[in-house]
Amino acid sequence: MSVTPDAGDGGGSFRWARAVRGALAGLLCRDIEASGRRPWSEFVDLDEVRVLDATLFLGPVLDMGPLLARAVLDLAAADAAAGLPLADRLRAWPRIAAADTGVHDRVLAAHLAAHPPHPGAGDEEAGQWWDLAVEATVRLLAGHPTPEGARLVDLVLTTCPPERTADLHRRARQALCAPAAAEVERVRPAGAERAGAWSPVLPAPLLAGLDPSHRARPDGPPDPRSAARPLSRHRTALELEDLRELAAAGGTLAAAAALAGAPDAGAAGYAIVLQRLVAADPAAWTADVPALLTALVLPELGAFYLAAAATAVRRPGAFPAGPAEAVLAALTLSRTLPAPADPHIPDAGEHAGRAWSGLLAFVWRTGDGLGGHLPAALDRLHALVEPLTRPAAPPPAPSVSAGGPATPAAGRTAGEEQQLPAGLPESHPAVRALDCLLDYAAAQAPRDGQMPGDVLDLVAAVLQARGGDEPVAGVLGKHLPLLHRRATAFTAAHPDLYALVPGRPSPAAAWLHARRGPGLDPLLLAALGRRQLLAALRGEPAGTLAFRVVHALLTGHDSLLGDPTAAWRELATGPDGAEAASGFLGYLALFTSLRPLDRTSVDTEQIWWTAALEAGLPPGALAGAGDFAASLPDEVWLPLARRSAAHTPAQTDAGRIAERAAAHPREPDALLLAVHLLTRPAPDGAQDSDVRHHARALLQAAEALPAPDRPAEAAQLRRALVEAGEVDLAHAPATTN
Repeated sequence: MSVTPDAGDGGGSFRWARAVRGALAGLLCRDIEASGRRPWSEFVDLDEVRVLDATLFLGPVLDMGPLLARAVLDLAAADAAAGLPLADRLRAWPRIAAADTGVHDRVLAAHLAAHPPHPGAGDEEAGQWWDLAVEATVRLLAGHPTPEGARLVDLVLTTCPPERTADLHRRARQALCAPAAAEVERVRPAGAERAGAWSPVLPAPLLAGLDPSHRARPDGPPDPRSAARPLSRHRTALELEDLRELAAAGGTLAAAAALAGAPDAGAAGYAIVLQRLVAADPAAWTADVPALLTALVLPELGAFYLAAAATAVRRPGAFPAGPAEAVLAALTLSRTLPAPADPHIPDAGEHAGRAWSGLLAFVWRTGDGLGGHLPAALDRLHALVEPLTRPAAPPPAPSVSAGGPATPAAGRTAGEEQQLPAGLPESHPAVRALDCLLDYAAAQAPRDGQMPGDVLDLVAAVLQARGGDEPVAGVLGKHLPLLHRRATAFTAAHPDLYALVPGRPSPAAAWLHARRGPGLDPLLLAALGRRQLLAALRGEPAGTLAFRVVHALLTGHDSLLGDPTAAWRELATGPDGAEAASGFLGYLALFTSLRPLDRTSVDTEQIWWTAALEAGLPPGALAGAGDFAASLPDEVWLPLARRSAAHTPAQTDAGRIAERAAAHPREPDALLLAVHLLTRPAPDGAQDSDVRHHARALLQAAEALPAPDRPAEAAQLRRALVEAGEVDLAHAPATTN
């Protein structure tokens, strides 16, 4: 994410520069104001921010805030290179200050420090820079130092013009020594600590004027001009190349023993080390799994090793004795290791889960590999899933006083009797085991009625106890198409699988919104029932559900929602019914304009558009019909568009509608369509200039026709244009042939 000036065009600013400045500042403000936003990491230095910099963004989720701030700075740098005045570069930045003054000052400090006034700058330009820089310096000194702020403070205090120095030092002392306000005591250091933190960049005259209690500690604070660098999670005491040489000389058991004896044995970085070791010689590293696990000693190293072995299961020579021992060992580790704490940062529990799930997926797909160990593996999978057959544990009570009984940490596997909390991650062993068992059941059931009964009984118990939990519903939704076809008696006895309740997770809702899976399934969609589908469409008229419904309608399932007219009326009921109907109509138009290759129905959009016109929908419900301007032949589109605009003049994409209508000056429907578009403001609340432009062109073309061919509706269009603001047409004579 960077913006760089193009020297080839002479350094000029491009056409949409001002709009882009505002858009980038707006995106940064939205990120700042987002709910649940966390403060930037202490390791962030905007001068070093680059996309995918692993040494900078080691948190569980990539933080977009610094990246957006970097984009704002890159564009400002491009503007500076093009010679744009400072005021114009910063025109959109007050929005950032209104959202978060701290972020604004960091961004401002980074830009001012990177672009001080050049030697040939005029007095006005240099004075403007110094005014901004001094005010920013005073504000920055009143808070904890940041790398960008410290660099600007250092630059300002070092190069300050003599006529400004005395006043600057006076204000700087006040900012450094002032006690933190009570309401911000938690985020601002006290005066002495704050001055000590800034001391490495403060000049000697300013330090001399500070009280001794406000000066630096004897050991000296770190230089605030550079952010501390975090230690990489992938750093290890033993080097990969040394371990490779040891394995080649003494065998894999010798390398495993060295790993177990490392001073940082069990560190997360050894997961990558083992992955590369196993990938280099999978046959040797998987020949004797129990012996290697014994040599590795630590369960964390065992989990890392088994996950690495699982990724090599398809390699020639891997697991010469079969993967059964590795599967059972990984399942045992999942029962003893803490459950994954964070899905974004894999720990030992996550690697153990990846190991057995990956190996079992290979076994289910190939049909062999476990032999007589299959019952034991299935028993351990059932044991992992069993806690999901009980309701979720209540929220933890407040911590007891010191010396009270300790309770197991939430989300950790502690035996079969553990009661798991709600909101488990998808990577939790219980959720992963449920998914794995359903994969096994699918592999055992090529036809309906052949799924293992014990698996279906377990699914029924989980559905009753935890069917409303999002991760459980997600797993069941992933397998719902298969259950619908190969376990019909089971699904008929458990209608909760097909329930769609707004705001409540369910298998059907998870399947509808899944981005990955077996694909579209109109027959399963029909099994959900038209009333449930219409109710769901009312809440989400243009999302994943709408895609599935429209695709089914276009591929021959015309009766999915029943009679189109009745469906429109039901969809438009309720306080937001008009918006829902408009949204679904617009989605139907946009989807059909893409011309899907598997389409079989010829006139679906025409039937449903006509039905919407005949359904007596509330005002505004046909606004989405404007999206049909990119599809349908003229002879079909014009009369339907004219009727839609008569019902809802505020059509979406009104400019395109008017442009298409302008190509038909002989058609009364085209002129009346333009009249309706002009009678009310466009959806954004202002008269659409594009509509007036195309309507005026249509009027001129119509009045230029011979009198016998000129539609009588031209007079109505002239009147509508005048009322829309084209007042010059009130005195212009009609064009005659």
